[in-house]
Amino acid sequence: MSLPALARCFLVLVLASTFPARDALADAASAASAFFANVKRLGYETTLEASSTVDDRTLVDGLYRLEDKSSGELVGLITESGDILGDGSGWRWITKNGMQALSSQDAAQLRSEVLQNIQWNNLIKVQYGNGGGRRILLLSAVNCPFCARMEDSLARHAGSIETTFYVLPMSLAPYVTSAEDRASWSKAANIWCASDNAAAWRRFWATKQVAESEGCKRDEVATFKTSRNFSTVMSSIGVHVRGTPALIREDGLVFNYPPDPDARYFRDILGPKALAEIKTPAKVPRLRWLAAPH
Repeated sequence: MSLPALARCFLVLVLASTFPARDALADAASAASAFFANVKRLGYETTLEASSTVDDRTLVDGLYRLEDKSSGELVGLITESGDILGDGSGWRWITKNGMQALSSQDAAQLRSEVLQNIQWNNLIKVQYGNGGGRRILLLSAVNCPFCARMEDSLARHAGSIETTFYVLPMSLAPYVTSAEDRASWSKAANIWCASDNAAAWRRFWATKQVAESEGCKRDEVATFKTSRNFSTVMSSIGVHVRGTPALIREDGLVFNYPPDPDARYFRDILGPKALAEIKTPAKVPRLRWLAAPH
């Protein structure tokens, strides 16, 4: 039996992620082990094993990116469960009869698990007022004109805003090949690495200046890959980010920041009032996909 779309992903991993912590490596290794044990159990070919690598920089615990070692192209997303494979179009079971789409119920649980297991502490927490009980994910680029306009608007109305953003800093540059591309991604990396990165974030938009962060392992390449990987993960669960700034609500809804927001927007959309209207996915009592099988 052949699965052309999976031919490259039945590979034993070379754990070559550049900046993983020890515990992250152990998690990546266990996910890889579970995935390939399942692949072999189903009888699929595994001869191309050495040509892939795993990247744990997805900003979601228990979820990893498999990629071709030589080209860097995406092979697929895997989880600790080891029995599903994903990409930007969704997730599928790996079965003896080929790939099968997850049921709506399974997909909904996976979506809830991903949203609840975002590594919030690794993002930049920018709080206005008392925070409003909010946890809005903000994808924003340092070279994005509309992002600058948004930050200027937020700064002018800061005294009347109660909300919390968890910022993923990035660049609009789609690669890190040219000097210009690397410079913009380096700005994002240095802000993220700052000891007080929330203050560094606000200061950058006020002055367009950012200090270099010495000794930080999150350089421009790592920042680029983290942003790319996270966007793929979000798309895989139906949270499609198109452009910046992108705001993602607690329930995974992507919404926009208007050109000229009024007081109602800050109060009813960004503030605590909106929480009453948001149906946040119920807390998953037991992880099915992002935890190792028992």
